[in-house]
Amino acid sequence: MKLKIYKRTLASASLCAMLLTGCGQDFLEETNPNAITTDTFWETSSQFQSALATVYGATQFQAISGGGLVNEMILGDIGGTEAWYRPTAYRNLTYNDASDQVTDKWNQLYIGIFRANQVINQIQEADPSIFLANEKEIIEAEARFLRAFFYFQLATTYGQAVIRTTVPVSDADFNTPPSPKEEIFTTVVMPDLEFAKTHLPKIWDDKNKGRVTWGLQPH
Repeated sequence: MKLKIYKRTLASASLCAMLLTGCGQDFLEETNPNAITTDTFWETSSQFQSALATVYGATQFQAISGGGLVNEMILGDIGGTEAWYRPTAYRNLTYNDASDQVTDKWNQLYIGIFRANQVINQIQEADPSIFLANEKEIIEAEARFLRAFFYFQLATTYGQAVIRTTVPVSDADFNTPPSPKEEIFTTVVMPDLEFAKTHLPKIWDDKNKGRVTWGLQPH
């Protein structure tokens, strides 16, 4: 019985191999017309607005503005002995570069930077006619303000960071060495904030509350 099963299995495997080999280059290759790619996405102002929304979304990551910040709040003698002060690595200053908040905040800030760079880079090549009056400049200003925020967080939290103002493509782009805090401020943070101040509105209407402005919004 075992011999028959073995022969039957071997025959089935051989048949499958013959079928796959016989197909050669005859497999059907079709491009998915519904797939979203870089070549098809950045074509309307609403698409740019959707991409910008993901940049805002990155500010809500746990390590940036959520529960992860508790770890930073309890550093050193600020922390007590209550249960909610755990994990104690941050309270006792024994955390390292593999600790969760340290790695999570770094990674999540760079997700935000990547999303901001996509908007900023792509809008340079966009057809101005797809935007309403001043919309193109305002979208870029919002993205650059948020990028400045992410880099401010990197500079003040880690003291250094890899500066990327474009979406990395080559190995050289990915292997850029880190820059000190001062260079981050002069290269990215201040120029982005100056651009934002020039092009952002002072206030938004009720429908757009929550978006960044160059001034204080009325309560």
